[in-house]
Amino acid sequence: MKKLYFTLFLIGVYFGNYTMAQSLDTLWTKCIGGSAQEVTGTVQLNNVGMDMVSTCLGVDSNYYVASYSQSSNGYVSSNAGDIDGFLVKISPSGDTVWTKVLGGSGFDKIFKVKPSANGGCYVIGQTQSNDGFFTGNHGMGDGFIAKFDNSGNLIFKKCYGGSSADILYDLEENPAGNVVACGESISSDGDLAGTGAGYCWMLFANGNNGTVSNSQVYTGPNGSNPDALENYSVIKRLSDGTGYIVAGFTGPDFSNFNLDDIHVAKINFAGTKLWSTAVGSATGRDGSSAIIEGSNGGFYVTGWLGGSGGDAAQYLGGSADAWLTYFNASGNLVWEKNFGGTNFEFFTDGKMDAAGNLFLSGFTRSVDNLLANTTSSGLWDFWTVKTDSAGNFLNQFRLGGASNDVCLGMSALNNNNEFLMVGFTDSNEGFVHGNNGGRDIWVTKMAEPISTGLQNEKNKQLISFYPNPNNGSFTVVFDSQNTASVLEFKIYNLSSALVYHETLSGNNLYHQINCNLESGIYFAKVYSNHQIIGVQKLMVTH
Repeated sequence: MKKLYFTLFLIGVYFGNYTMAQSLDTLWTKCIGGSAQEVTGTVQLNNVGMDMVSTCLGVDSNYYVASYSQSSNGYVSSNAGDIDGFLVKISPSGDTVWTKVLGGSGFDKIFKVKPSANGGCYVIGQTQSNDGFFTGNHGMGDGFIAKFDNSGNLIFKKCYGGSSADILYDLEENPAGNVVACGESISSDGDLAGTGAGYCWMLFANGNNGTVSNSQVYTGPNGSNPDALENYSVIKRLSDGTGYIVAGFTGPDFSNFNLDDIHVAKINFAGTKLWSTAVGSATGRDGSSAIIEGSNGGFYVTGWLGGSGGDAAQYLGGSADAWLTYFNASGNLVWEKNFGGTNFEFFTDGKMDAAGNLFLSGFTRSVDNLLANTTSSGLWDFWTVKTDSAGNFLNQFRLGGASNDVCLGMSALNNNNEFLMVGFTDSNEGFVHGNNGGRDIWVTKMAEPISTGLQNEKNKQLISFYPNPNNGSFTVVFDSQNTASVLEFKIYNLSSALVYHETLSGNNLYHQINCNLESGIYFAKVYSNHQIIGVQKLMVTH
């Protein structure tokens, strides 16, 4: 098994605010790929699903990560031709359990991976192959679904579509073990025979063998326009048993993407559309990336805001703002909030914790407004924002290397409030290590302490450094509560090697440290009676 590159890091702790938000931990990070390109292409402004790295938490507490690759070495055992789908199962500690390559001689992509209630996972995407892993292709490009058990054994694989271009982006499993998938299609034969005009596609299939039970297309707000472009790219099954929420985009003119809005609809279990709506700005392209179920039939849609006016109360500028919208059970927009700075932000996924708070993953290039107190690692950075159920900002986290690091998905939170952030990286420095060549899939495991704050835990101390960044000379500042008389202060580099050790004596709030360290990122730990009582990131610059 290939071992992860291990890092441990705590951010967001600062001195002097006893009502601070909870901090976030990076438990480990890992680059996955080969010497060629993984996750090729650029992020689609109207549809993140076209360039996706996806992850989910399996029922056995392991994680699945799916994307696509051009490599035939490293983590990727082979390449059947062009781009192949790639699936890896990862243990909670970051070990590789098994990998799968899904490909033929054509262009093959996995867009999403979802867990199965009886173990294993489903993957969904598009294939232009009719050989290798894929058989039964109906034409130009088909949507496909494949299911694997816990051990990586194939349960079924099946292509869906007609003689034209068809794509499946996302799916949900229902309590009966069957699946409902969403996507887009321009076919009118094959699995789309008799469905009529429309671009938004939903497919109902048996979860054990993939047999189709229902296949329908739908028109949205612009569906009657011959130049329109619409789809359903994300889906969420409602726990109240009333149906599925689907979201994608809708635009009246294929030659003017600035008219694209977020398209949201509700479909019942029989495939009947109950309502449909669109929200967006008046001047730019807007898109959706995830649906999060709320209370009383309400739900959130994450994505990005591309301009001002329309349904947006404000716009921060740049190419896009990260956008969070909330709808009631009838599909009415209740509120919307945008996050970020004046450069470029997306929300690409989102999940809810047991307390009803939202964790919204994405990426950022800004260093002002909401990001003013964060440190940019390079170009794009991984970014997580935590809000309460009303969308009020609570906390944020960013990390990356010197190049492009784009978070495209996150797993559900487990019982320890741990989750994966996944995306791609072009970096091999800073927080990113072990790049296998070119662009890699990048996986980061995060955690948030379940307690309400370190200062409220018995025998825990808040620590901070002043200044930070620094040149190796700085002051350690302790919270005034329960400060021990003898402490061990240790600094570790990114390889977890101890590079500095000092005993701190005296019941003092402030301790001066002078250490000769090279420029870089380190992690300082404070021990009392061999127990860690504080951890903090330390940045040294010369």
